[in-house]
Amino acid sequence: MRLDTILAIVALVIAVLSAIGTVRATYQVARSGFRASESVLTDLATLLAALRSIATKGAIVMGEGRTTPIPIDTELDTVRSFVTSTSGLALALHAAEVGSAGAPDDPRAGAWRILRFHLTNLAAMQITSSSDNQAAARFALDIERTVSTLDKEAIKSVRYPMWCAQIRLCPSFEVRSEPYRSPHQTPGSVNHSLWG
Repeated sequence: MRLDTILAIVALVIAVLSAIGTVRATYQVARSGFRASESVLTDLATLLAALRSIATKGAIVMGEGRTTPIPIDTELDTVRSFVTSTSGLALALHAAEVGSAGAPDDPRAGAWRILRFHLTNLAAMQITSSSDNQAAARFALDIERTVSTLDKEAIKSVRYPMWCAQIRLCPSFEVRSEPYRSPHQTPGSVNHSLWG
């Protein structure tokens, strides 16, 4: 065999192995928690946009002294979709962690403790009067104020449960018997509330 034939065969083998590796990696990423982890950022941005729209429409109703409501059905559908999504679950887990870590009189921890309550109340609203617009605007502003405090490290903490969701939801006793540990918890501090 000639040298150029051998090099061509080696190059072909490397190309085939590389293609197999790429396909395998793409399949793993597509079915893993990676996609859910990345969607958290998009879902949070969409939620914040809907909250801002609700607050703006509530301010218009109040400022103009309107007696008829401004429809916010699209925004409420966005809030409902977020609450029932994996991103909503991830934010709820983060809210529980931050809320339980704070003192009872800590306003920051208190805001995180009631975040799920505010999201649920807003998602359940039916707008039939202008006062409903105003109430929705208050909920939206409270939620926006809390969610807007997420910094880079907090976003990592929110995304972490989605990244490893497949591992934690595995029916294996060994995996489920481990308590949840945020990547930001110190060794020895464990959040037992999620695993009883």
